Amino acid sequence: MNATIDNLVTIYIDGSAYQVKAGGHLLETCLGLAKDLPYFCWHPALGSVGSCRQCAVQLYQDAEDQRGRMVMACMTPVAEGMRVSLSATMASQFRKQCIEVTMANHPHDCPVCEEGGECHLQDMTLQSGHTQRRHKGHKKTYHNQDLGPCVGHEMNRCISCYRCVRFYQDYAGGDDLVVLGSRENVYFGRHQDGCLTSHFSGNLAEVCPTGVFYDKVVSDSYTRKWDLQSAPSICSHCSLGCNVSVGERQGQVKRVTNRYHSQVNGYFICDKGRYGFAHSNSDQGLYQAQVQPLGDTKKVTCDTLHGLDYVAQIMNELGAENVFGLGSPRASVEENFALQSVVGKANFYAGHNAIQDAIQTQVLHQLTQPDIYTPSLKQIEQADAIVIIGEDLLHTAPRMALSVRQASRNLGFAKAAAIGIPKWQDEPVRIHTQNQLSPIISVTSAATDLDDISSQCVHLAPNDMCDFARALASAVEGQFDGSGLSAKLHEQVQQSLALLAGAKRPLVISGASSQSPELIDLAAQLALALGRQSGSEAWLSYALEAANSMGLGLLNKDPKHVGDLALRVQQQSTPSALIVLQADL
Repeated sequence: MNATIDNLVTIYIDGSAYQVKAGGHLLETCLGLAKDLPYFCWHPALGSVGSCRQCAVQLYQDAEDQRGRMVMACMTPVAEGMRVSLSATMASQFRKQCIEVTMANHPHDCPVCEEGGECHLQDMTLQSGHTQRRHKGHKKTYHNQDLGPCVGHEMNRCISCYRCVRFYQDYAGGDDLVVLGSRENVYFGRHQDGCLTSHFSGNLAEVCPTGVFYDKVVSDSYTRKWDLQSAPSICSHCSLGCNVSVGERQGQVKRVTNRYHSQVNGYFICDKGRYGFAHSNSDQGLYQAQVQPLGDTKKVTCDTLHGLDYVAQIMNELGAENVFGLGSPRASVEENFALQSVVGKANFYAGHNAIQDAIQTQVLHQLTQPDIYTPSLKQIEQADAIVIIGEDLLHTAPRMALSVRQASRNLGFAKAAAIGIPKWQDEPVRIHTQNQLSPIISVTSAATDLDDISSQCVHLAPNDMCDFARALASAVEGQFDGSGLSAKLHEQVQQSLALLAGAKRPLVISGASSQSPELIDLAAQLALALGRQSGSEAWLSYALEAANSMGLGLLNKDPKHVGDLALRVQQQSTPSALIVLQADL
């Protein structure tokens, strides 16, 4: 386990001594030691609530205690010298009884269940030793809901672990998926049929351990998960670079799932990244480079010898100086570099317009400043104050928006820690802190889905956003002069200044959506001012135009864009050729 000597404690599990990291709970510690201890309700990103009672262990007072008492491992803090038993008769029998009661109402639909091959319930049932069903009565049955085209619903499989609503409501901020009923009669769904509204609803299929919520897109294609050939990949829908796993069968992409990365997407991805792959299976897609020779009606693919020879012949006849390349922020660094190598740096142009080119140039300039640091998505969750300027993150960088939502809880975590409640005890933390949130200042042109956690929402036009950012940076530096501002904007700057006072890890987020290169610079100025105020590095993040805007910008350091290319081609007095890479002209 990764921990310093000072952070290690010695515990005894079934008579064996282990040195483990202090501060966590017993379930996570046992799993980290490769111990077989079943669980359902606990999730690394959601904390502990102790609702499933499946991780029961026997805890002993000291070496002389032979009886002990039963505790839930997910709710028990690790402490120096603690003695526990996973194999004690009372605890193991209790776990068997829990799983037997859980399975009493569970349908025997494993052969057709969408969770087949990845079922956490199956794994835990076998681990608990439950192999036969003694209950001969009728099972409970429920009405299933239509939750839209992406997420399916099979309520009869539910084991009431509460993971779904804890993720959907508490973690992702959704409000249309709830738990209804009382006692053992509970129902997880919407008040009525309808499409789930969260940008992260697809994660329910991965969070749910039993198949109550499943990926309807995969299910509708009649694909079994063990039939898929999967490979690691990177999501191409925004500039964050979330890690995903792509599964295909017979040349068709069938599903995209989250691939864990501790510093980027963690356990979750957005619905755009999960379900936005239909274009990959389109018959209209251009999967090979093509050339149409002059006077010929048929196109020649360039991966054939004839096609490559024809391209080489054109380039030789025209001369290298007359062949241009248009790169793309959606293409990989390798593809853009290959095109640049073919046509030369002087003839390589970026596939975006003048404003986008200016924004990318300013982003590169600001991020190379020595006092500016770009935090990972995991580090964004540690910020104690955030200013978002000009970006509707749930549409331009959804996974960053989810990190901002987690960062809003840091004030509550600090207050809970002050009275001894650890961060992983999710429900006690929420009860103690109620609605106390860290400062989030949202400066956008319209309302966004992060407004519910924002301490201050300011709706401005892009030019006014520049005035706001400039004034706030000056105010943080103690040089505020509001003489040129309207009374309302002056008041908003003062309110923001009060919210940011005392922040130790402030973060500024901006990006390309505002189409304002000036705002890019002003966001950096604000981040630097906040960094000096807090005595730390200036934390600054940008949401860029496309998946590889940064890579293209680094390749094209001498900025040349589509407008420059059009002008140069018009000025050409000799015939020329253009190689287009993943760009729609």
